[in-house]
Amino acid sequence: MTQPDAVDLIVRDAYLITMDAERRIFTDGAIAVRGHTIVAVGPGREVLAAYTAARTISAKGAAVHPGFIECHNHATIHTARGAITDTISWEDVSAEFYVPYWNTVTDEEEHAGTLLACLEMIRNGTTTFLESGTALEPEVVAQAATAVGIRTLIGDPFLWDVG
Repeated sequence: MTQPDAVDLIVRDAYLITMDAERRIFTDGAIAVRGHTIVAVGPGREVLAAYTAARTISAKGAAVHPGFIECHNHATIHTARGAITDTISWEDVSAEFYVPYWNTVTDEEEHAGTLLACLEMIRNGTTTFLESGTALEPEVVAQAATAVGIRTLIGDPFLWDVG
């Protein structure tokens, strides 16, 4: 009988949505991770038979997208989600929302917005995100992401002139 391979982490009991060629979904899936590398994705019974881990997390049926990355996110603005209607022009969004927002937002508000965004991403199976440069205080984003346990890449803050 073959001994299971050792890994650092197993996420089990997951509604596992793969990004493989068949776009397979496992309603009781598991993921094995060694270091920063996903080494196995599949039905829970198969992954658990093949690997043993120093740490195991039950996803309790939650959706998990192994390796899924949100590559354009404005995490700090999450508390204002829904404030902009679908019928407003880009020029009006800039003048009526963004300028007042960035002139008044506090570090605490950026932190709260990022916490909410990170929790929602984790809930939906995202494992990493890119904050696209709209955080005035990138360290605030890093602290919130670390607290939630999601990986992030944080762009340098930028501002633009609104005519």
